[in-house]
Amino acid sequence: MRCVAYGCSKTHADGVSFHVFPKEVKLRREWTLATQKTRKDWKPSKYSALCSDHFELECFEEKARFGSELGVSGKINKRLKPNMKPTIFVKPKSKTSSQSVKKKRRSTAYGGDGKMMLAKWKSVGQHIQNIHTGHSDVFKECEHGELQGREQKKKWMTTGSAALLKTLDVINNPRLCKDIVMMSEKYQTSRLEAFHSTLNHFAPKMTHFSYWGQTCRTFLAGLHYNENSDREQAITAEGKERFCVAFPKFKHGGYSVKKVYKDPTYDYVDEIIHLVVAFCQEGNKKPLQETPGALCSEFIHPEKDEAVAQHSSRFC
Repeated sequence: MRCVAYGCSKTHADGVSFHVFPKEVKLRREWTLATQKTRKDWKPSKYSALCSDHFELECFEEKARFGSELGVSGKINKRLKPNMKPTIFVKPKSKTSSQSVKKKRRSTAYGGDGKMMLAKWKSVGQHIQNIHTGHSDVFKECEHGELQGREQKKKWMTTGSAALLKTLDVINNPRLCKDIVMMSEKYQTSRLEAFHSTLNHFAPKMTHFSYWGQTCRTFLAGLHYNENSDREQAITAEGKERFCVAFPKFKHGGYSVKKVYKDPTYDYVDEIIHLVVAFCQEGNKKPLQETPGALCSEFIHPEKDEAVAQHSSRFC
């Protein structure tokens, strides 16, 4: 679960409690209007929630998360008193400041200098010809210093050769050069790849699941990733950061040093149980929606005998 307030987006991993928008029409409208002060025209869904940071301390009462009738002594969770309203919100930044942030994000490579990144990339075209100085005004010479021994004797590309011309076509490709200027040292796809790995753990590709089984597993993967994606590095008993040595297959005997992170947490499971118990205690019943048809159900299906006949005729 993630907070819907402007500039917040906190999750359970931040140590906050969450409060779904109330069902009572008047109170729900008051919550919505309070949120819209910083998010114009925003409207809540049935899953929208605000974290505890947006309520005054006196709005809460401390109670055990689970009732004694369940025989579970859960963690202490902040619960709102009846009819409480959110009042703490961060004002949106001005357009000018938000535009400047976007400009910074457009080119963050090498401390925000996209021109330097592009100049270094294009210098590769000269480096492979054994030319290491006079690259450009931005990046004048290679950083490796004077080459000696085997480095100096290696085979270099011949100026004007077909191989060099094809390589330069790749290096100087306009679309690629445009992307290099936009490259970021912070906003990479590693987080997306990490989520895909988490999703494969909850829903392995080699296993078939029903539509709702796959949907629920995807939701669980999202909740687990949101809660654990920013785990801190584990510390040894002596207070040192923990690392491990791995031997990836692609390195053919070589090794990689990786950080060891703290164990994952599963607080979202407690929250799901709490919501399900509360939902059932209120006497709510919500049947599953009808399972959507397969993607191919929208296509025109031929008669099987006719399709087989056409297939066979191709080989007669």
